[in-house]
Amino acid sequence: MTCIGRWLLISLLIAGCRLAEESEAGVAGPDTPGTLPGEVTTGMVIRVNDGDSLVVETRSGEVEVRLMGINAPESYECYGQESERRLVELVEGEQVGLEEVGRDQFGRTLAYLWLGDRLVNLEQVAGGLAIATTPEVGDVRGETLLESEDQAYESGLGMWSDTVCGASGPPPSVDISGSVSSFDPPGPDDEVLGQEWVALSSEEGVDLSGWTIRDESSVHRCLLPGEFSIVSGAERIVASTDPCWDPGDSSVWNNGGDMALLLDTAGRVVARLRYPG
Repeated sequence: MTCIGRWLLISLLIAGCRLAEESEAGVAGPDTPGTLPGEVTTGMVIRVNDGDSLVVETRSGEVEVRLMGINAPESYECYGQESERRLVELVEGEQVGLEEVGRDQFGRTLAYLWLGDRLVNLEQVAGGLAIATTPEVGDVRGETLLESEDQAYESGLGMWSDTVCGASGPPPSVDISGSVSSFDPPGPDDEVLGQEWVALSSEEGVDLSGWTIRDESSVHRCLLPGEFSIVSGAERIVASTDPCWDPGDSSVWNNGGDMALLLDTAGRVVARLRYPG
């Protein structure tokens, strides 16, 4: 057996022992999607940056990793610190396997992260610690992540809880109307920003001052201004040209599929709509 082979075997044995210990303690991970990975790069997690990125020491040196197919809240956002803390507890100092997919815009390695036979990307989504990002057509693991997000949302886990980040009481009844929203108007995106919008509706009058609309990425955020409200039974349009967006003057919604979230002032998710490409 080669040195690399022995290292991988030791890594999997260590992770397997850890899985057994957690199972005895009543902590069970979700089923992994499809088959286990083929080619992986093994290494030790030396630092967790946040809920979806970390640094792994491999035989070739340090690798900065961005977990494929998920997006955790930023550290300053609601549930961001909890997401990071859970990833630290799960993998920091552990031997892991990197199933590399590519590179992101910052040059980080996009990868599925395996702790033994546990897919860490999936565990973050299943626990309500991150959202799933819209996968390419035919991406089986990406589709499994979406299904896991649905389950976490329906169960009110983690960031999907009604009492998250100090929120109290039932959230107001507000919907994001998929039939009225316009996520991919005809024409080049930058030329039709005024025709790209999200539609909010409610059967009761709701004050949304200081609430946030966001997409599934870590980029686009709209902080609704003061005295922003919905009249009972009416709809309120927020276009991509509205000054609330940061950054502004650009397309917000992906044509290939995306998710719109409406968050109250505590950061609690009050409405959620995912649309396909």
